[in-house]
Amino acid sequence: MGGLGLRSERESPLWGVIPYGIAVPVLLGAVVVLTVLLVVTLESWHSALSDAVALGSHPQDIPQSDLIKVAAMVFLLGATALAAVYILEYYRRTQRQLNRVQQLSRNILENIVTGVITLAADGSVSMANPAAHTMLGLPSEVTGLDTGWFEQRHPALARLLRSALDGDFVQDTDVSSRKPDGKTIWLRGTTTPLPENERREAGVIALVKDVTELLSVEKQLRRLDRLAVTESLAAGVAHEIRNPLTAIDLNLRLLQSEVSSPSPDPGEVQTQFEILTEETRRLNRITEQFLTFSRRQTAPHRAISVVEVVRRVRQLVVSEATDKNIRIETFLNPSSGHVLGDPEHLEQVLLNILVNAMEAMPGGGAIQVAVAPSSSGGTEWVEIRISDQGPGVDEKHLSRLFDPYFTTKPSGNGLGLAIAHRITTDHDGEIGIENRPGGGALAWVRLPAVPAPAGKTTE
Repeated sequence: MGGLGLRSERESPLWGVIPYGIAVPVLLGAVVVLTVLLVVTLESWHSALSDAVALGSHPQDIPQSDLIKVAAMVFLLGATALAAVYILEYYRRTQRQLNRVQQLSRNILENIVTGVITLAADGSVSMANPAAHTMLGLPSEVTGLDTGWFEQRHPALARLLRSALDGDFVQDTDVSSRKPDGKTIWLRGTTTPLPENERREAGVIALVKDVTELLSVEKQLRRLDRLAVTESLAAGVAHEIRNPLTAIDLNLRLLQSEVSSPSPDPGEVQTQFEILTEETRRLNRITEQFLTFSRRQTAPHRAISVVEVVRRVRQLVVSEATDKNIRIETFLNPSSGHVLGDPEHLEQVLLNILVNAMEAMPGGGAIQVAVAPSSSGGTEWVEIRISDQGPGVDEKHLSRLFDPYFTTKPSGNGLGLAIAHRITTDHDGEIGIENRPGGGALAWVRLPAVPAPAGKTTE
């Protein structure tokens, strides 16, 4: 409606101040008053003129002030008449525009596929559009219907309507219902107040959509997504296991050949056994990583200091970082707070991120790790930000970094960041990676903050 620039009578004040509903009667009243005054003045002027003639005086002897009054009243009367005509014409034009808006609204209500129902404050149905009639099987005449009718035929929807009448409104809430032919359908309902004026609500508006087919499609898409993820996991596991199995098979053949020889070399046999042991351990690591990713972690139960976790992780990687000419700089806010979680799992998250950051900086440089409190969406967080000085991430890969078995490194297995994402979400947190404007990548982890445990203070 706003795009049409149409305004109703009540919304179109004279000179932007006085509503036309008040301006019209006031101006008409002014016309009447001025007319009366004009008649009285003219009568007075006529009497004065008659007296002047009777006394032998000239008309020019009539007081000039009376003439000025007559002229002023004639001018005001004409101006008022013009204003009244303008107002009445504007009023008729506004009424025509309002009628067009009302007709447009009726056309929209009659043709949209969403069912629209309005209820008065007492629960009686005041209006229902054709889509609502078709969807809910409403009778042709809705006058006299109330929530009791819905209770008999659509009980779940009736509960939404009663809750809305009590002031509890919902948005996009799905409820099941049954059509007269016995077919079960799903309805998505939204309820909002129907205002009578700025201070009073006249009832409730209910918007209802039949989402049976939509939910069916969504269910199929979720099933396809699960199949796609399962296929990806299976392909990733097969790829990761194939290499150590190939190495084990090859070395078993070599070991068999060596042992079967007339004079086996003890050193060669020992080497083959060491290779077999290492490949077996590699298989075990792959299995452990897969299980870590696939199973949900136990619920967090202990308040821990994120600052302490960051310090322990730094100690674990500082030696390797020094060997690679990498500095790990930490900026730890003493008021960062605590989170509920498992310290070992959170250490694994930070280790996976730091390992990726160091691998992105083969020429050395600095990695900055900052911990500070933050707030967003009404939630208090403890935020960990890890930035490196590497080349950053290819934009086309950013959206897939946390996908299982996705990797851009020849020696990577693609589970490190996927595990970090899984652990973070298990802790009701958020994780992301983005490119920094000045170069390099920035990884951030947000975890819900909790009060420090009794007897402990934030570092």
